[in-house]
Amino acid sequence: KSFCHWFGNLPHEHKIIVPGNHDWAMQGSRPEWGVSAWYGPTTISGACRRAEDAGAVVLMDGDACLAGVAFWGSPWMPLFNHRAFNLPRGSRYLAEVWDRIPLGTDVLVAHCPAFGCLG
Repeated sequence: KSFCHWFGNLPHEHKIIVPGNHDWAMQGSRPEWGVSAWYGPTTISGACRRAEDAGAVVLMDGDACLAGVAFWGSPWMPLFNHRAFNLPRGSRYLAEVWDRIPLGTDVLVAHCPAFGCLG
């Protein structure tokens, strides 16, 4: 709640949020990938709604066109300490995530660095 209050008061015309490895309250289940949610759908939709009420566009494997720029955002990242939005490194599941990124994307917003950068 405090983050959304701070974020909502920023003066920027466009704001994008991509959840990450600490955002259990936004991660839903993906049983086909072996991913379980820590919280139920009500908590997840509530967390997303609070971010949107703060003026953010929440991108979870989705796109948005803002000021003529095509954005794609994904919270998934290679497994690290068994946190939220983690999938096994080199798995077909991560490949499915990356394969969804449209070719016309201008800006990719992800919660992890590009492959080969920063370790």
